[in-house]
Amino acid sequence: MTDFELFSALRQLRDEIAEEEDVRRYVIFRNDQLAEMATQRILNKDAFAAIPGVGKGRVEKYGERFLAILKG
Repeated sequence: MTDFELFSALRQLRDEIAEEEDVRRYVIFRNDQLAEMATQRILNKDAFAAIPGVGKGRVEKYGERFLAILKG
Protein backbone atom coordinates (compact mmCIF):
# COMPACT_ATOMS: atom_id res chain seq x y z
CA MET A 1 0.00 0.00 0.00
CA THR A 2 1.39 3.42 -0.92
CA ASP A 3 1.65 6.24 1.60
CA PHE A 4 -1.25 8.00 -0.12
CA GLU A 5 -3.45 4.89 -0.03
CA LEU A 6 -2.64 4.43 3.64
CA PHE A 7 -3.33 8.11 4.33
CA SER A 8 -6.69 7.79 2.54
CA ALA A 9 -7.64 4.73 4.61
CA LEU A 10 -6.71 6.57 7.82
CA ARG A 11 -8.78 9.58 6.75
CA GLN A 12 -11.76 7.35 6.05
CA LEU A 13 -11.51 5.79 9.52
CA ARG A 14 -11.17 9.23 11.09
CA ASP A 15 -14.28 10.41 9.26
CA GLU A 16 -16.24 7.35 10.42
CA ILE A 17 -15.22 7.90 14.03
CA ALA A 18 -16.01 11.62 13.83
CA GLU A 19 -19.48 10.79 12.53
CA GLU A 20 -20.03 8.15 15.25
CA GLU A 21 -19.01 10.61 17.95
CA ASP A 22 -20.65 13.62 16.30
CA VAL A 23 -17.47 15.71 16.44
CA ARG A 24 -15.37 17.52 13.86
CA ARG A 25 -12.72 15.45 12.11
CA TYR A 26 -9.78 17.40 13.48
CA VAL A 27 -10.87 16.52 17.02
CA ILE A 28 -9.93 12.91 16.25
CA PHE A 29 -6.70 13.63 14.33
CA ARG A 30 -5.51 16.42 12.03
CA ASN A 31 -4.44 15.70 8.46
CA ASP A 32 -0.78 16.30 9.30
CA GLN A 33 -0.98 13.73 12.10
CA LEU A 34 -2.54 11.19 9.73
CA ALA A 35 0.15 11.94 7.16
CA GLU A 36 2.87 11.30 9.73
CA MET A 37 1.24 8.00 10.69
CA ALA A 38 1.23 6.97 7.04
CA THR A 39 4.76 8.08 6.14
CA GLN A 40 6.36 6.84 9.37
CA ARG A 41 4.41 3.55 9.23
CA ILE A 42 3.57 3.72 12.93
CA LEU A 43 3.23 0.17 14.31
CA ASN A 44 2.88 0.53 18.09
CA LYS A 45 1.32 2.75 20.71
CA ASP A 46 4.63 4.29 21.81
CA ALA A 47 5.41 5.51 18.29
CA PHE A 48 1.80 6.62 17.94
CA ALA A 49 2.05 8.72 21.11
CA ALA A 50 5.29 10.32 19.82
CA ILE A 51 3.44 12.08 16.99
CA PRO A 52 3.25 15.80 17.86
CA GLY A 53 -0.14 16.69 19.30
CA VAL A 54 -1.24 13.09 19.90
CA GLY A 55 -1.71 12.56 23.59
CA LYS A 56 -1.99 9.37 25.59
CA GLY A 57 -5.77 9.76 25.78
CA ARG A 58 -6.19 9.65 22.01
CA VAL A 59 -3.79 6.73 21.75
CA GLU A 60 -5.88 4.79 24.27
CA LYS A 61 -9.19 5.81 22.72
CA TYR A 62 -8.38 5.43 19.01
CA GLY A 63 -5.02 3.69 18.80
CA GLU A 64 -6.15 0.12 18.22
CA ARG A 65 -8.42 1.06 15.30
CA PHE A 66 -5.76 3.14 13.58
CA LEU A 67 -2.99 0.66 14.28
CA ALA A 68 -5.09 -2.10 12.70
CA ILE A 69 -5.00 -0.16 9.42
CA LEU A 70 -1.32 0.74 9.78
CA LYS A 71 -0.37 -2.88 10.43
CA GLY A 72 -2.79 -4.22 7.81
